[in-house]
Amino acid sequence: MNEINKNENEESVENESSSNNVIQVRKKSATTESVDNNSKDLKQNESKSANKSVKKPRTPANNKPKQKKESKKEKSTSGDIKTNLDIEELVNQVNILKKSLDASVIKQKVGIFLDVPNLLYGVDVDDGTEIDMGNLLALLAKDRELVRATAYSPIVDDSDEPLQEQRFVKPFVAHNYRIVTKPMKRFSDGSVKGNLDIELVVDMITMSDRLDVIVLVSGDADFLKAIQYAQSKGIKVEVASFPKSTSVELKAVADEYLDLSKLYNKIQA
Repeated sequence: MNEINKNENEESVENESSSNNVIQVRKKSATTESVDNNSKDLKQNESKSANKSVKKPRTPANNKPKQKKESKKEKSTSGDIKTNLDIEELVNQVNILKKSLDASVIKQKVGIFLDVPNLLYGVDVDDGTEIDMGNLLALLAKDRELVRATAYSPIVDDSDEPLQEQRFVKPFVAHNYRIVTKPMKRFSDGSVKGNLDIELVVDMITMSDRLDVIVLVSGDADFLKAIQYAQSKGIKVEVASFPKSTSVELKAVADEYLDLSKLYNKIQA
């Protein structure tokens, strides 16, 4: 009986061991299957990622979308427009500032006194052209405030010749001159002379308190004392004439001498 029991015990042990072996084999097979499955999954993932990397084409640097180029062009165009607007605005501001500065600057007050016979008789240019008295006025006034320009013109006492058509009057009618006239004197020898020196000197003296600059268009030495008087009042005196009819003394006493023969291209008609 004991032997039988031993045999049964041994068989049961063997059976248990065999069953344990089977379980262990099954566990191993399950583990290997899971490992195999994981490796398969990894391989599949690698293949998918490889396929994705192959499928994505690289965009060449030269083949950029047109939209980006157009947007850059639009940006550059808008930038250019803004720059132009900024420049125009700056120019406008400069012009406004210049006008305000010009308005704030006190300009010199100038009076022009023109001895017409001395001027016209003294023209030493023989090209037949006449002096444009408007151009002469602009040249003498420059950028100063013109208080008055007076032309002292002798006239002939002849009813057949209209005043505005006479030689010493006509050149000034169309321009901004005050014209002072005086009939010429006829002498026994038949000569005619028109002299308005006194009228010119009186106007210079009476206006001197309102002027900063006097421009005398004459080369006659008879005006020497009148010039010196104006200078004693602190007034600058400019003499403008043709050398042919200008005295040396007048050139010497003037604060500035303008040689009209050198400026003839600016004053001719």
